[in-house]
Amino acid sequence: MAQYTPQDIIDLAYTALYGNTAAGTNVEKSRMDSINTEDLPAISIYVTGSDDAATSSILDGRMRRTDTLAIDARVRAVAGSTVAQSASELADDVKRRLVHISEFRTDFERFENLRTAYRLDATAEYEHAVAEINVDLVHIYQYEPLTTEGDALTSVRTTTDIDGAGSAPDTEVKTDLTGGTP
Repeated sequence: MAQYTPQDIIDLAYTALYGNTAAGTNVEKSRMDSINTEDLPAISIYVTGSDDAATSSILDGRMRRTDTLAIDARVRAVAGSTVAQSASELADDVKRRLVHISEFRTDFERFENLRTAYRLDATAEYEHAVAEINVDLVHIYQYEPLTTEGDALTSVRTTTDIDGAGSAPDTEVKTDLTGGTP
């Protein structure tokens, strides 16, 4: 499986959303805590809750990691619809596009807990809403196991018969990580 950093995840979502929703090209690859209402609708994309240490599990050279992709879809009141309707429509469009990102379906173990919360911000001058969309992306990284041999720390990678025809024996490739001799 491919290894994805939080920035890679943001880039995948950005590519899917940029120019393809009511926000048009007003899509940012970072969290926006405030924005001029004249610039709405707008989308901000960021990753929260990467759980490298907290809930990652390592087993047989594989590490399972969950990153939470967060997308804030901001809208303002427009003629003919309420701000809540506008936020709901933009959020639905964002979610439809997220579930069609092929890498999320093929390279991640799970795409789960897709959830949306709405927040209405109103002042005497304007009204706008934020649809906060979050999805957990569970992915697995493959790591070579580490062993100690004497004073050396060694990475061990086992290659297997790829074609399954018995034409190649399993072999181990050892890499010394400390400068000693494996």
